[in-house]
Amino acid sequence: MNKLNFYKQALDRKLEQDRFRQLRFVDPSNSDGLLNFITSDPLSLAGHPHVKKSTIKYVLKWGSGSSGARVITEHINCHHEVEAKFAKLSGYQSCLLFNSGAQVHALLIPLLVDQKSLIFLDRGCHPALSKGAYASKATVIRYDHNDFTHLGELLKEHAECKVSTKLIISESVFFNEGDLSYVKPLSDLAKKHQALLYMDDTYGFGVMGENGMGLTSHKHGIDIVVGSFGKMLSTFGSYVLSSKLMKEYLLNFSPELSGSIPIPPAILGAIDAMLDLIPDMHAERAHLKQLSQYFRRSLFDQGFDIGRSASHIALLHFKAQEEALDLYNTLSKHKIQVTLLRPPATPANTAKVKFILTARHTKQDLFTLLEILSKWKRPLLVEALVDSK
Repeated sequence: MNKLNFYKQALDRKLEQDRFRQLRFVDPSNSDGLLNFITSDPLSLAGHPHVKKSTIKYVLKWGSGSSGARVITEHINCHHEVEAKFAKLSGYQSCLLFNSGAQVHALLIPLLVDQKSLIFLDRGCHPALSKGAYASKATVIRYDHNDFTHLGELLKEHAECKVSTKLIISESVFFNEGDLSYVKPLSDLAKKHQALLYMDDTYGFGVMGENGMGLTSHKHGIDIVVGSFGKMLSTFGSYVLSSKLMKEYLLNFSPELSGSIPIPPAILGAIDAMLDLIPDMHAERAHLKQLSQYFRRSLFDQGFDIGRSASHIALLHFKAQEEALDLYNTLSKHKIQVTLLRPPATPANTAKVKFILTARHTKQDLFTLLEILSKWKRPLLVEALVDSK
């Protein structure tokens, strides 16, 4: 028996199921008409001259890397300066930068609760938040997506329970649906029931909220705000906004956080420059909002199911995976990059096609995309009409 047979057979099954994935390589300087709707840089900041200059400046001044763990060694001043700048712009007392975007929830959520705690988790939350919640020792209670009446009933139901902590978890912009949360009702419920409120503002940061600092910026009643730079700024790491007390708690009770290697100076330089630019990018945000509204309305008019989408993230919902795959392949042939979501990322036998709009997109880009979508959709509409007769 070959020791690699298990892995080969697993890959063969992926191929048979048409779910085999490979890395795709694209040269941004030679995209040759490629339309990108999978970007993690909706404000096109990664290549901005100010960002490039700041990156080089930080490397020249601070070097290529950090000296060691933050609590073990004195971390260089640029970390403190960028954190203080971020906190001030967002309206929070403290900011903590962390070197991983993917692991931040798995690290923070279990740290905030224990076996006597209750977590109230929105059913629409991203899998990373769910994994963080279920990895903790707390009891996890799911509430219906964006249903604050249901959340209120659950909090009231458990009001007399002897618990150490109650933690409400939600997102500002839900990546799975593209719809928005409402911070005020959540913070009101958290205050009423003495619960901590934990918000992931990744997909609101840069494009929404006061001066583009996210839907949680300058909002009262939120105890922890978390976001990933890699998802919206096309860079590296994550951030945690909180009170000074909560920051000190995280540093003192998390060996992984306090002992981690800080974000490299080059990345800090990029983040610092982006924080200079984002507050003044009102025109770009207005353009993106207008494009998003037009795109969602056009998709709806063409007969697509766009679910609850209310942001620059738009999803087409399909009851048959084959239809979604056919659309994905059609768009790929026209050099249009989108994301195809299938189980387990979606419910069984369903699929979604995801579009992420950016401030760089133009109305002509959307005209091109919508024309292709219309031509693909037309035979299905005719078929449905014939079947109805």
